[in-house]
Amino acid sequence: MPSGGHYVRHFGVGSTSTEYLPQYIKGLHSETETGILNALTYIRYLEKHGAPALPGVLELLSHRSTKVRIAALECCGEIGVPNQETVNQIKPFLDSEDRLIRIAALYSVSLLQPPSQDRYRELLKLRQDKKEPIRLAAYRALGRLRNRIFGCLVSDALLAEPVERVIAIDILDRPPGAIQRAIVSLVCWYSLLETNADVRGAAAYGVARAGCAICSRIELAALSKIMRNDPDDRVRRRAVEGLTLYENILPDLAYRELVFALQDASPHVRSAGYHVSNFINRKRSIMGKQLAPPLVELLSDNRPEIRKKALDLLGWCGHAAIDAIPAIAATVIFDSDWNVKKAGVDALRSVIIGEWHPPKGKQK
Repeated sequence: MPSGGHYVRHFGVGSTSTEYLPQYIKGLHSETETGILNALTYIRYLEKHGAPALPGVLELLSHRSTKVRIAALECCGEIGVPNQETVNQIKPFLDSEDRLIRIAALYSVSLLQPPSQDRYRELLKLRQDKKEPIRLAAYRALGRLRNRIFGCLVSDALLAEPVERVIAIDILDRPPGAIQRAIVSLVCWYSLLETNADVRGAAAYGVARAGCAICSRIELAALSKIMRNDPDDRVRRRAVEGLTLYENILPDLAYRELVFALQDASPHVRSAGYHVSNFINRKRSIMGKQLAPPLVELLSDNRPEIRKKALDLLGWCGHAAIDAIPAIAATVIFDSDWNVKKAGVDALRSVIIGEWHPPKGKQK
């Protein structure tokens, strides 16, 4: 029996051709767990076209491996043959003590039957579990069911308790339909007025995620205002994370704001702003001249870690930051912090030579 690796090489993931379905069905009886999981993955991609494999998938519900049982449960739902026999075989797993199996069963039944408030509430409860793998599995299941439970999510995003509102806003994400996207955007804008910081933070990121190109300047201006003025650092951090989504639409405005985020009093907000360095590294010749002036202003900050980060970023700009050489040299000469001086020397070398070498060690 061929191993899972053979399927990976011969039948690429994502192929929806039923030409290879007999091989996939044969793979369900592989002697290795990997072979079975790979076969289930391909059958899931086929969706309703994988219906002939359903009997073999149902047999795997009694497999000794938990991973295989979970994958088989999810595959049953994604094949999407809503017959009562399939549902009856899945239902016993809804009461499983293993919460990962229970999540897979809830997901599968939700695909095969009309949406249920009870199943949605159960997944929402599991999303708040103490164990991270359980929370992530519930989050993935809710995300995949997003279009089927859209009404429940919108209702919770507006009316539920703060914890559930945050989860609902995060899961709403970026729906495919224009009308749905407009609804999500309105929900996020409305939620920005909330007193709860976690709800405001989720809404700030949601505004960017559910936005459209036409309104991008308005959205960016709103996120900029939140980043500068909100009293809670959790909200400011989510606003900064939202700003990073505009790097391809409005790069000049977005990255000027991210440089401003480096001045924030909270290290959590500043670390979110460090994303600007990735962009400079890709488009230093375009953005370097625009970002150098605000970075030079940061060299007078009273926090040494801010001055050091500003010098690192100036180094990333390369030749484009050549006008900043006097300010960098002054920092090297007069700054009292040894780490800042060293960063200044590295920045000078990078700006003059035009080659940037990342500093040793992990950046904070």
